[in-house]
Amino acid sequence: MILIIGCNNAFAKKYSEYLGRNKIEHVFLSFQDIINDVSVFDNIEDKSNNCIWQTNNVRIDFSSITGIYHEVLYLEENLFFEFDAKDRNYARNEWFAYFVYRISQFENVINPIHHKHLNGSYFRWIFIFKIAKEIGFHTPEYYASTDVEKISDFVKNKRYIAMNDVYNFKNLAESTAINPETLLAVEYIQGIPILVHVINDLVLSTAIYNEGSEPIYLPDQIRKWCLQITRELGLVVSEIFIKLTPDNKYYLYYVSLFPNWSSCCYDEEIYWGKITDVLNSKKINFDNYPASKTKGISQAHLKKSFIIRKHRPNVHGNYVEPACIEHQI
Repeated sequence: MILIIGCNNAFAKKYSEYLGRNKIEHVFLSFQDIINDVSVFDNIEDKSNNCIWQTNNVRIDFSSITGIYHEVLYLEENLFFEFDAKDRNYARNEWFAYFVYRISQFENVINPIHHKHLNGSYFRWIFIFKIAKEIGFHTPEYYASTDVEKISDFVKNKRYIAMNDVYNFKNLAESTAINPETLLAVEYIQGIPILVHVINDLVLSTAIYNEGSEPIYLPDQIRKWCLQITRELGLVVSEIFIKLTPDNKYYLYYVSLFPNWSSCCYDEEIYWGKITDVLNSKKINFDNYPASKTKGISQAHLKKSFIIRKHRPNVHGNYVEPACIEHQI
C-alpha cells in the first residue's frame, strides 16, 4: 500500500486520483486530516517500530506500507487554528518533530527528509550553485547582501534577476530595477529554459517557449549530471531548471524537491507510473531500522510532547481531550 501525505498541494491529490483510476491500493491524507482525525498508536522506543494510524474510515499499518509520497517540509500555522493562540507554535513544532521522526524511519520515501531540508540549505542559491559547479554545470553569477548599493554595483552593465526572497527559485523573470528590499541579484542568462524532471533513474526534459513547450533531448553528460545532483541532495524525485545558451552551455538555476508537473509536456502516465513503480518497489522490514537511526530528535522529548499534547486548550481556552491522538509510549 502507498501512503500519500499532502500539505495544501494539488499534485498530491492528483497522484491520489491517478492511483484511484488505476485501482492501486493507497491512502491519501492531508496534514490537516492527520492533526484532526488520526489517532496515532506509536511505540517509538520499540526497535520493531510498529506504528498504526487510525481514522474513522481506515487503519494504516506502517508494516504494510511499501512507500510514502509526501509534500511536507514545514507546517503552516493555519493548520493549528483550533489551538489556543499561545499554543499554536508549540503544537506545530511538536507535530513536525513527530512527522520527521516517523518519515525518517521509513526507507522508501519520496522525498526523504534530510537534515539539509531542515536547516534550509536546500533552499539557498549559494548551496545549490556550489554543488552544481562541482558536478560540472555552469552557474550564473550572483551577489547576496543587505547593502542595496553593493547589489546595484554588481548589476551594472549586467542583465539580472533581483530577488527579495533568497529562497524563491520560481520567479526567474529578468528584472529592471533594484528595490530597497532586494537581497540577492542573480545573473540573467539568455537562452532556452529547460525543465528537467528526475524520478529515480528516469530523466525527462521539457523546453519552454513563448508558444508552448515540447520535449527536448539532453546530451548524456547533462542527463548524468542531473541524476548526480539529485543524488547529491539525497532526493528520489527532483525538478531542475536549466538555461541552454546559444553557444551550447547549460546553466543550472535551481533544484526543487517538489516538481511542478503542470509544466511538463509528457503524459502523466509516465511520471506518475514511474513514481508508483518506485513506491511499490519493496516492502520495508522495520526490524532493520531501529529508532536510533533518526538523529537529533529526543525520544524523551517526544514522549513528553505527547503527554502534554493530550491536554491542550482549544480556541475558547477550555481544556479538552482531543480526538486526534492517543498514545502507547
